Amino acid sequence: MYIGKLAKLCAVSTKTIRHYEQIGLLPPPARKGNYRLYREQDIELVRLIKHSQQLGFSLAEMTQAITRHNQGIPWLVIDTLIEQKLQLIAQDILTLEHKRQLLHNQQSTIRACLANDPDCQRPLA
Repeated sequence: MYIGKLAKLCAVSTKTIRHYEQIGLLPPPARKGNYRLYREQDIELVRLIKHSQQLGFSLAEMTQAITRHNQGIPWLVIDTLIEQKLQLIAQDILTLEHKRQLLHNQQSTIRACLANDPDCQRPLA
């Protein structure tokens, strides 16, 4: 199939397909004259890349995972990347919960100061 059909099936632009090729995410396609010819498995790969980006993976992360393997999608490597991303997200959640608690504490302090004195000047002092 030609680049336009691949792009349409994957809901990406032809420019995106070319970019994926340039950075090594897609293997160089066969050629018929000046036209690129893509395989059915390229559909799955482009969809995986696009979906991975939506889940927070960078193209660099995907390139590192995919280009280490010549045949097919390296599902064990993808599984490892997902596990690492889940651990990062868990840490981010802990960090955000801590910040949330700090904000609630400051807000409570400010509100208490304002309740005692509407002209409160230094509620966090």
